[in-house]
Amino acid sequence: MVSITLMINKYYFLMYRVILISIGFVIFMFTIVRWSVRRIHQFLVERNDEMNRFFLIGIFLLLIASSFFCEILGIHAFFGAFIAGIICPKSGRFNIELFPKLELITVELLLPLFFAASGMRTNLGSLNDKFYGGITVLIFAIAALAKFLPAFFMTKIITRRSWTFSTAVGILMNTRGLVELIALNIGLQLNILSPRLFTMLIIMALVTTFMTCPLLWLVYLRNYKPEEFINDTDNNEADVPEANGLPKVPSLPMLTKF
Repeated sequence: MVSITLMINKYYFLMYRVILISIGFVIFMFTIVRWSVRRIHQFLVERNDEMNRFFLIGIFLLLIASSFFCEILGIHAFFGAFIAGIICPKSGRFNIELFPKLELITVELLLPLFFAASGMRTNLGSLNDKFYGGITVLIFAIAALAKFLPAFFMTKIITRRSWTFSTAVGILMNTRGLVELIALNIGLQLNILSPRLFTMLIIMALVTTFMTCPLLWLVYLRNYKPEEFINDTDNNEADVPEANGLPKVPSLPMLTKF
């Protein structure tokens, strides 16, 4: 009995320690590290050396170190990479020149490999029973309605737009992209999700994402007339004051109307 109590106490001690270290890590990244990266970036911008190779190497080392720390802490490397990405500069040449080069590798090479790995972990044979097929349909219905209905009603109440517009917003809310697939793969790796449940959730995520474009076209885009908004361009100019010699920027009529 005493040994069981000691094991339980040790478990809670380790859990609280991980939580406290995680909170401290986030605070450290968003204060000291973020301030340091911004100061260095601003210094390089003033010297017109924003794409300094040592600065770029430091950013990538920060990304690797953050991911590695979270991995050994037990909260997965994805969390560390996500935090490092948030504190990176989002302006200037760093954003314009570096991000497209990274997207070329991630989108064209790494992303297909990730989808292939997710597909290899998916076992459709585990759903060959009517019971599990029904559970999959139930998960799909709950997931779709849980996103569609709140977005639909809140859009109607707040914006007072048409029912068609509110329906379109609800449909768009049903897209489940890459982040959900990453979360499902993490849950499978940590044995939080069983392979069967993982397959059900993968099917739900893919179906709700793929059905967005056809439903959106059927409900909204089929009767959408861009020429109605072109005539309103002059009336939708953003009141942006001239600053640093920059002229006023006209707003996009499609975005202000949609």
